[in-house]
Amino acid sequence: MSHVPALRKARELRATGRAVEAREEWLRVLAQLPDDASRWALADEALDALEGAPHSEALAASLQDRLAGPLTEERRSDLLFRLGAMRLAAGDTAGARAPLEEAFRAASGHRVQRARVLGELGWLEAAEGRPDVGASRLEDALAEAGLSHGALGAPLLARLGAVRLAQGRAGEALEALRAALAEAALGADGRETARRAREARAAESDPLRARVAGAEAAALREELERASWNQSLAARHLGISEQAVRYKMRKHGIRRPGASARSRG
Repeated sequence: MSHVPALRKARELRATGRAVEAREEWLRVLAQLPDDASRWALADEALDALEGAPHSEALAASLQDRLAGPLTEERRSDLLFRLGAMRLAAGDTAGARAPLEEAFRAASGHRVQRARVLGELGWLEAAEGRPDVGASRLEDALAEAGLSHGALGAPLLARLGAVRLAQGRAGEALEALRAALAEAALGADGRETARRAREARAAESDPLRARVAGAEAAALREELERASWNQSLAARHLGISEQAVRYKMRKHGIRRPGASARSRG
């Protein structure tokens, strides 16, 4: 078969960690195949092997292409979840909502998958400036995952802690963040979780600091909205540097609602 050498090359590239190049090889192979069982099986292999690959329009298109083929409801939910999570990570909150909500509907009866999607929807709500709704969805996700939480527990608890911290609820934030750190090793995310836990401890011991942080976050979001999310303009109005605006946005978990996704790979 003519596509075998390209397929072998894609697998070798992936095995050596060159996910972006591997994706391009897989896309070339897929473009040569008819819409039959062999195409869908290879598309599944490619997408599964590229789990966690950098976001790109081509990868998003591959996910959407696969969604047009035959799928179980659980597999459909998983692919929709990946598409929504990828868009959210790229800052495209508006584009993330529809696939995530559809992923939740398709996950009916699959508790772990429902928990994954609820967690991402909670993060989306927080990113769009609705931390109360976000925290509620994250708590629902933890309940759906069950008492032991499993592998989902640490990231869900870490996100819940981050949202609680942004709300100024330091005690609850610290509880969730400590639980996240105790439940599983979070890798690189663990450093950010530990940083937030230190911030929550400081805020809990100093309620005024927590109130000031909450006021700073609210004022920054208000100024960004007034400036149509132009960070340079908001910085001038606030009398601080644009770099300080970006730092405070990261600190408080503030993202521009509906930002367009940009290619990352």
